[in-house]
Amino acid sequence: MQSTEIMLGKTSAVATARSAKQWLRDLPISDARSAHHAVSALLRELNQAAPGPRERLEILETVRGHVADIDARYARRYSDKPLPLGLAERNAFNHAQAQWRALAAAYLEIFEESIDVADLATHHALCLARAGGYFCDALKGHFHAGQAVPADLIADLQLLWERASEYRLLDAPVRDSLHPRAATSVASTYCRALLIGQAGPAACGLEREAMFELAYLWEGKIAFTTMPVEAPDTVLPAVAPSVRFGKRRCLRVLRLGRWQHLIDVTQLERSLRRRLRTLESGAALEEARLPEVFRQLAAAEVLRRLKQTWCDAGDTRSIARTAPQGMNGAGVAQAVGLSFADSDYEAMHYMVAGKPFALNEDAVGSRRRYDELFVFQHASLAREESRGREAARLFEDWVISDESADGFRLRRARAGARLRIDQLLAMRLRLDGDDGPVVLARTRWLAEPDAGPGLVQPGALDAGVELLKGKPHAVGVRESGRDAPWCAGFRLGSLHAKDYVTLVAPCGWFKPDRVIEMSDAGIVYHLRLVALVRRACDFEQIDALMVAQ
Repeated sequence: MQSTEIMLGKTSAVATARSAKQWLRDLPISDARSAHHAVSALLRELNQAAPGPRERLEILETVRGHVADIDARYARRYSDKPLPLGLAERNAFNHAQAQWRALAAAYLEIFEESIDVADLATHHALCLARAGGYFCDALKGHFHAGQAVPADLIADLQLLWERASEYRLLDAPVRDSLHPRAATSVASTYCRALLIGQAGPAACGLEREAMFELAYLWEGKIAFTTMPVEAPDTVLPAVAPSVRFGKRRCLRVLRLGRWQHLIDVTQLERSLRRRLRTLESGAALEEARLPEVFRQLAAAEVLRRLKQTWCDAGDTRSIARTAPQGMNGAGVAQAVGLSFADSDYEAMHYMVAGKPFALNEDAVGSRRRYDELFVFQHASLAREESRGREAARLFEDWVISDESADGFRLRRARAGARLRIDQLLAMRLRLDGDDGPVVLARTRWLAEPDAGPGLVQPGALDAGVELLKGKPHAVGVRESGRDAPWCAGFRLGSLHAKDYVTLVAPCGWFKPDRVIEMSDAGIVYHLRLVALVRRACDFEQIDALMVAQ
């Protein structure tokens, strides 16, 4: 804390590019927080000192690479955290957003001051492209932190595009100092923002970073035509971009802010299809010419999702969402999130089965329980009802925004538990005041809504949940052949003819061909784990085969 206060109160005395290099040598590179605040102090000092536009541009270009490295390390404070963000995480996110906006504003101010300066005419496109790049960084920051993208950020991007169009600088090439072999432009930067905006909510972690990197590398593979939102949709095909990439075209309509865009993603779609064919033929990743981050991912699966997100199905869903059915068209769902602790699984077990998880009670304990139930029936039942009420308190009220065949969009109006993407949930639907059965689901995406003045309460959260197919049955699982304790788990669906079972268990249970025991309704089965269907942050969905005892 003291180092941060020192960096905030310290003046950098940076007036030229040479002094900026000396300032960089004094940055606390081991402390991302202090370095990030030092950059903010530098920007404030540049605004106060007000050197000429050329000097400010040279200083910003000198420190640009170091600022990018500091941003990457500082982003760990708020990226992929459980939502809603904590106080320290939200402060870090807000500070990062303020700095990206300040950097974009600095470049835009240089552009405005140098419009009539002949010596800086060649840098006009550079200033606008750099500002657009920082707006893209701010857009990515919202997805990293799980925050809804505010309307003013979209408006700033569109104002930048309009300004470049006014001065005919949209397609002027600009060298990127962070990637010396790459060139960009204002139009390409705007295309990058469009791609990031579509890919951001669809993934998390390394997969999202791979999508963002491809959006940067392939920003020049799309073209678009823009019309006001008030224009009818039938007008857009008539003003479609010229055929640049062949006879067959892949077009998408995207409504954003004040404009609707007809996007030609033909070349992008061809690049994705070509690389998918290369990977499916068994070729190495180098032959597909993909970034290094794809080495840590299932590259083909990521490309398929990107193709679906960027190119397929236009603006429609394969499964249409509808308004929830129920009391006055509004439904209420209850959900509880599970963590790694077994006690949480036992609470979930209670909600699914309607009784406590008691497989680990020994014979004496069980006999004592039955004696208490026989002699002190009311006291024993009262204790079980108390456990039920305690488990029920873990449920939170969520409002269903819309629904589809395989999931729901939910909103929580007030503060509650923090959730993560790919977290296991129990959901009990309450339609028309009646409680339905408990089903299992997982969080597909999370976002904190834009907290405008008086619009939503702190801690409100939007969530997209995907139902796990099959009716859940509360079971116990343990290692086979040992006197190991039972662990709460779930079986999905019925025991079908081929004796295949789908299990939901805590992380770490799946090992190929591992034999375990499953206790279901008092009957113990032996199962051999066959395939891992899904591994999430706090559960595994496993296909198992029943074996002879």
